[in-house]
Amino acid sequence: VMLQTRETFFGRYVLFGLLSLLFFWRRRKDFDIIHCVAGHPGLALVAWCIKVITGRKVVRVVAGNFWPRLSWVKLDRTICTSQNLKRTFGDRAVHIERPMDLSQFPTTRRYSFARPGNRVIGALGTTVSRHGLDVFVMAVPYLLARHPEASIVLSIPESKARQAAVEERGRRKVERLIGQLGLQEHVIFLGEVDVAAFFSSIDLFVLPVQKTRRMADIPTSVLESLASGCPVVTSAAA
Repeated sequence: VMLQTRETFFGRYVLFGLLSLLFFWRRRKDFDIIHCVAGHPGLALVAWCIKVITGRKVVRVVAGNFWPRLSWVKLDRTICTSQNLKRTFGDRAVHIERPMDLSQFPTTRRYSFARPGNRVIGALGTTVSRHGLDVFVMAVPYLLARHPEASIVLSIPESKARQAAVEERGRRKVERLIGQLGLQEHVIFLGEVDVAAFFSSIDLFVLPVQKTRRMADIPTSVLESLASGCPVVTSAAA
């Protein structure tokens, strides 16, 4: 069930939870299995309450690093999208890899980021600390010392409501670093991009992720870049 609630903490977590409980209790005879796809750990408690009041089997999907904080909440089955996550939940978890459609990679669509002949190095992702875009920016002066003709492209999508404040702080940190290091002429900021065209337009993709524990075994962007024939440099974070 998708319930429309306001983009506030109360609307997203409290009202959504209460409406979900009421909906499933009233229609409990209509379901044999209830599949819960929620990204916030507090909603694990909602799923557990739904299981208690309906007496039905409840299955949840774990796709990120939020759910393990409430790994003690026991549902009938936990589907993990990575082996990293499966190890957290033990025997009652199954691993089903997140589906990906790589048919659009590579593509002939391209962006014009720099003058012909210039190397283009790109990074893609939000400015939350675990993605490490600030670490990448701090490495750019060393990169330019060896390849002064290189252009750096950062694709930073619009912040989601749930993480807007965190991502805005991260963006300001990245912009401040660029100013302090005098990189304004070398770094190009982009918003949302055509991902297939982005990877077809750069010579190297950099993913300086700082945290991989309880996340995807191989980030989606790495697979998309490789499917586009674009080399990848990433970190071995723990």
